[in-house]
Amino acid sequence: MMRDEDMNYEVRVLAVSAFALVSGCAPAAGPGSTNQVVDRDRAMRNDPNELINLTPGPSSASATIHAPAARVWPLVPSAFSLLSIPVTRVDTVNRIIHGNITARREFAGRPMDALVDCGSSLTGPNAMSYTVNIRLGTQVGGPTPETATLRTVVDASGTSSGGSTVRCSSTGGLENEILARIKTGLGQ
Repeated sequence: MMRDEDMNYEVRVLAVSAFALVSGCAPAAGPGSTNQVVDRDRAMRNDPNELINLTPGPSSASATIHAPAARVWPLVPSAFSLLSIPVTRVDTVNRIIHGNITARREFAGRPMDALVDCGSSLTGPNAMSYTVNIRLGTQVGGPTPETATLRTVVDASGTSSGGSTVRCSSTGGLENEILARIKTGLGQ
């Protein structure tokens, strides 16, 4: 059984970590690496020692690319097109592109459970039997003239054949596919 002092310490560590991540004070990612953010918390209603994943909102992955943002940005719509991601909005001023995917069992040649986690049942991963809706946005920033940051936010849900809807979390697979297409376009 976890003591109250230990639990309070873990809550403070989680809060500081979350603040550092949100405020941009988290350690910088290495060149071309992606960081998948997954919110974790204690399940206070059942067992205070049980660690569960919470998906209260979209997940985010970011990467630093060693190329100017002006060179990276045109490759993002191309990556969406190559992956057959339907584009819903393009903001060329802020270099943001939004897409919306609705698929069942697979997307872009990959099984859905490689892209999102919607929980599982006795028959296996829900992502393989649910209709999954993925809303995503990718933004290109230019922190320096020689580098660009690529940030992709994924918000997903799955709907069973009975009509119940669950939140899904990204596995990072889709974000990595987008990054891979962009790096291929850059010859990296």
